[in-house]
Amino acid sequence: MSNIEKMSYVVITPAKDEANYIEYTIKSMIRQTLLPKIWVIVDDDSQDNTMKIVQNFSCNNDWIKIISRKNKSGYFLGRGVVEAFNYGLEYVNQNNIHYNFLVKMDADLSFNQEFFETIIQKFNNNNEIGIISGILYEVNKLGKKKWEISPEYHTSGACKVYKSECFNEINGITPVIGWDALDNIKAIDKGWLTVAYRDIHFQHLRPKGGKYSLAKGRFYHGVSAYKIGSDIVYFFLRCIFSLTKKPKIIGSFYLFSGYLYALITNERQIVTQKQKRLFRKLQWNSILDRLTYKINTM
Repeated sequence: MSNIEKMSYVVITPAKDEANYIEYTIKSMIRQTLLPKIWVIVDDDSQDNTMKIVQNFSCNNDWIKIISRKNKSGYFLGRGVVEAFNYGLEYVNQNNIHYNFLVKMDADLSFNQEFFETIIQKFNNNNEIGIISGILYEVNKLGKKKWEISPEYHTSGACKVYKSECFNEINGITPVIGWDALDNIKAIDKGWLTVAYRDIHFQHLRPKGGKYSLAKGRFYHGVSAYKIGSDIVYFFLRCIFSLTKKPKIIGSFYLFSGYLYALITNERQIVTQKQKRLFRKLQWNSILDRLTYKINTM
């Protein structure tokens, strides 16, 4: 296998009503030092100018492909984005496009020109790594970066890169809310490393949760935490920690309410007992890492 083939990757981006942001993401991709074999943008029944913007760029960049998916069932938090991603993956497979790495990327991001080359070099330097992401940040009105603090093992759902062998072993990503935590758990359970590198940064252009109401988003993230096996004491402490973030009370209330709702109604958990024990161990081991990272980025 040639060095070029070892670096080959494919990007799939679900996009629904992203006209305000997708141009920045496209420009970030076009200037990459290492371009993908193909970038499939799945227009998920947008009602704005998303498709027109992509088409303007794809005319001069034949590796950018836009395909349309008519979302007849409506949008479901968590599930919808994975279904759109899988629709794009079907296109890649049907066209027999070979790749060593597969990228799930949102349509509202910005990153530097060496972003993907740096990530793939990290894969090639360590064969045990199955999933990689960088660290996500937003920029507030004063121009200050607001970092998304997460454990080092937790790769960000906004943009994560899978080694093809790892992706196949975990049977892809599951169309449920919390999929971006579940895939990490499944990969680690299979013996892979998952790493969110602190020296790789990318910007989230849309305020987090901007597509959804605060109540709905936080509540269903609480439900998700229960379904993937989060420890109740750890999750309660997480909600306490969330009191430092705006909105300081209502956000934490909805977050823990979702968890309690799932617990009381005995929602079906989507992890095995082994995976649940693994996840809880990872959670408790990550506490010091979270605190240290917060201190280093303040």
